[in-house]
Amino acid sequence: MQETTPPQKIELEVLLPNDYKDGETDPKDWWMSEKLDGVRAYWNGRCFYSRNGNAFKAPVWFTKDLPKDMHLDEKLYAGRKKF
Repeated sequence: MQETTPPQKIELEVLLPNDYKDGETDPKDWWMSEKLDGVRAYWNGRCFYSRNGNAFKAPVWFTKDLPKDMHLDEKLYAGRKKF
């Protein structure tokens, strides 16, 4: 089976952060960490896309073991205080 080239841009609706307003939400039992530098990446099982839906390439060594049957919405970590 011949693999097709993924679209260069797709429409995405990703979750985006909201401002925290003290007293509106009880953060008890939340887990959080420091902000790490990186790039938001949506994996559709074949290709990475930015939060704006633009395709970008990742090395085969990085993508070869990623799941082909599920979508991931994460951040590609680029270092700490280096972005």
